Amino acid sequence: MSKRVASAVRANPIRSGLFCHQDFDVYLVPPRSNQNVKIRKSDDDWFLKFKLLLTVGPRQIELYRESGNLMYAFPINVETLREAARLLLTEVPDSANQPGAVDRDRFVEVLAASSPPVRVVEVPKTRSQFVTQGGWIELAEVQFPAGKVQSMSIHSQKLEVVHRMLDELDPDAGLEAMNYVEACRRWGTE
Repeated sequence: MSKRVASAVRANPIRSGLFCHQDFDVYLVPPRSNQNVKIRKSDDDWFLKFKLLLTVGPRQIELYRESGNLMYAFPINVETLREAARLLLTEVPDSANQPGAVDRDRFVEVLAASSPPVRVVEVPKTRSQFVTQGGWIELAEVQFPAGKVQSMSIHSQKLEVVHRMLDELDPDAGLEAMNYVEACRRWGTE
């Protein structure tokens, strides 16, 4: 990302105190789905998070459904495991359908043994968010297994605001539109 674009974003106020926030995400990368299903470490706790991709529009703008109701503390129940598998377009082994709590390690094992198997990509991030008129922009430094990448994402509940922010920032050819699932496919191995 160019210094011009990064400087323009950083000129905005910091959103909700989120500046240089360290995160550790574990993306679950299926071969056939683009749904964003990940495990996030928050303090000492681990959560399963569904960020549901609803549609992709012009300029590769993606519409997601994201909510606190789509985050689940581990251990999770087998129904939530099945929902993750459904979103990832994979079938869990029969042995995974037994009732009871599923901890984080077992969850990852089950998805890796599913058909087709789901790949696990660990992704440390340093995120900062900045308030804009009608939305916010997130800048992140992301450490994929294949190397470090800078990302920018524009957020708003109104599509016209996203278009306006894109036009104002006028990102250069150094930026390529892609979501984290696609980025994990590209840079998720060394």
